[in-house]
Amino acid sequence: MLLYILRRLLYAIPIALAVSAVCFSLVYLAPGDPVNALLPADATPDVIQRLKKDYGFDQPIPIQYLRWLGRAATGTWALPS
Repeated sequence: MLLYILRRLLYAIPIALAVSAVCFSLVYLAPGDPVNALLPADATPDVIQRLKKDYGFDQPIPIQYLRWLGRAATGTWALPS
């Protein structure tokens, strides 16, 4: 019985990673830029660039995913100040 439970837990790890990757990718599959959705239409390019840097959208997608996964695993959804 213990072996069965351990095996099921080991199967859950790749499934959880796959589900998290799908959830993360929904941000990029949605139309538009997530930063532009937060800002008014008359925002300056400097403000847009700063917000992209603050949210980490200037990083490569694998780095963004790992940071997102770390925040999701710890429950830290707020941006570091």
